[in-house]
Amino acid sequence: MPAKKISAKYTLILIVSVVLLTLGLIATKPTPEAVLVEVKPLRIVLAQVIARDVQPVVTLSGYFQAAQQVALAAEVTGQVIERVHEAGDFVAAGDVILRLDGRDYDDALIEAQARLAQEQAAIERDTRLLALARHNRELQQQEVARQQRLGTASLASGSALDMAQQKLFQLQGEEERLSFAVTTGPARLNLAQSAVNRAQRQVNRSQISAPFAGVLNSVSADKGDRIKLNQEVAELVNLAQLDLYLEVDSQTAAVLVQGQSLRVSQGGVSYDGQIIALQRAPQSNTFTHQVRVRVDNADKVLRPGQLASAELPLLAQPKALIVPVEALVHDDGKAYVFVVTVDKTQRRLVQLGVRQGLEQVVLSGVVEGEQIVARDVAALTDDMTVQY
Repeated sequence: MPAKKISAKYTLILIVSVVLLTLGLIATKPTPEAVLVEVKPLRIVLAQVIARDVQPVVTLSGYFQAAQQVALAAEVTGQVIERVHEAGDFVAAGDVILRLDGRDYDDALIEAQARLAQEQAAIERDTRLLALARHNRELQQQEVARQQRLGTASLASGSALDMAQQKLFQLQGEEERLSFAVTTGPARLNLAQSAVNRAQRQVNRSQISAPFAGVLNSVSADKGDRIKLNQEVAELVNLAQLDLYLEVDSQTAAVLVQGQSLRVSQGGVSYDGQIIALQRAPQSNTFTHQVRVRVDNADKVLRPGQLASAELPLLAQPKALIVPVEALVHDDGKAYVFVVTVDKTQRRLVQLGVRQGLEQVVLSGVVEGEQIVARDVAALTDDMTVQY
């Protein structure tokens, strides 16, 4: 026998009835009674604000660079005829690295030396001639005096006196010329010697040499190359000493002293360092001061480009107030600690000084001997009951 279908009218009535019944049950639900639960005080760990002398130290990192590093450039033009050393070679001060064709400079030196020798010989000749000229002039003066004593009564006597005086004038002129030549001789010798010196320097410049002992970092010219004036042909570095370059803020720079000794660390090993350069005015773009610390590297253990750190001691702070770093809570750019009195917390604004490891110097806000929450301060609030 087929099932009798329920009409849509009865279905709608059934749904409405179920909804009304559910709403009635919700409306008549009894209100649960509040159960009071006792909140136990939060257990904390205390620390005491202590005062002691502090020597703040700032540790900064930088990279080593060679203390001496120079690009060698040609001071004369010429063709390379010999490449004496290669990159990586150690060279002593004065060792030749490249030789240029210097025959023209050699000839110029020979010419300048010849002119100097001629000038020296000419001065010696003029000195001897000047002595003779003075002697002749003295003899002629005596002759003129003798003619003047004989008088000019006769025509022959007058003519002889005139000739004697004319000869005297000639000898005086020759003496003056030779005297000038001898007097200006040292100046002419200096000019000739300067020409020799310049020619000698040009000869020396045809050999590109190491200005100090070091290691060749690069050699960029080879035999047969035509070198132009001021063309860079090699780079030399001195690895016996390295410089550590650092950048510090103005507060740190104010207490550093040129010549100050520091500890420099690289790869877990400490080295003695010394401040050899300290920029007093900050850089305009970073407002930091550049510091250069020199480290001896005689055993060549350190290398340029290595990362190293230096400990920079700041001004000592006697009787500084110390709190644990974990006791600080930071909010909106300010620092706070929670001071505990009996069993209540008090949120206290503090002004911070330098940090040394896990300890923080506090400039104001707390006093020596006060008890503060030492850690786990993020969950604390002001006037909170605690136990310890």
